[in-house]
Amino acid sequence: MSLSLLRLALLFLLLATLPVRAQSAADSLAQQEQRVQALRDSLGLGIRTFEAFFNLQQREANDSLKQAIQAGPAVDWRDWAIKAAPRRGMTGEDILLLADLHARLNSFDMDGCYNEQLECYKRAMLMPGTEERALYRLHAEYLSAGFAPGMIQTGQRLLQLDKQKSMDQGVARTLALAYYFVGDRKQATEWIKKHLREHPRDERARELKQRIKDMQPLKD
Repeated sequence: MSLSLLRLALLFLLLATLPVRAQSAADSLAQQEQRVQALRDSLGLGIRTFEAFFNLQQREANDSLKQAIQAGPAVDWRDWAIKAAPRRGMTGEDILLLADLHARLNSFDMDGCYNEQLECYKRAMLMPGTEERALYRLHAEYLSAGFAPGMIQTGQRLLQLDKQKSMDQGVARTLALAYYFVGDRKQATEWIKKHLREHPRDERARELKQRIKDMQPLKD
């Protein structure tokens, strides 16, 4: 199938599954549920579509294919996903699906999608049943980006939610790395020691411990 036909097919599927209009106070519960279900269906379709596109682009290693996707279906889906911002009736699971769609779009370097992805995690953190998962995902994104303030904030909150699980997941090492990034040798040393007490065979942590040891301490 040519890219032109593929784009037309995707647009047809998108239009067929879009929520019909904005909510109003007069809408019935059934109509609201139908609208939210249509949104979920669209999210699922978008995630599957861009997973397939990404896998195809990786196999082909073809920049022109990536550019065609960026200029075509990715634009339509990005605009739709931004308009589908968390709304009444959406659960935390729905918001995490929206974050997944933005993540898939961001793999094609679509403007605005990374920030929208992070915002979805922040919203899902406020919803029943998804606080911890959303917080872990946000923490992982901050780690991937090397954003030390975010790593510290989310890491501390994860420890408050479930200290032992967070230690098992390596949150203390992330905190050590974050404090290393900001130049706080004392805090970095404290957290890497805590991590190594739980994970004595972690070679990456031992390497980080040595880098921290070689740091110049902060001046008073």
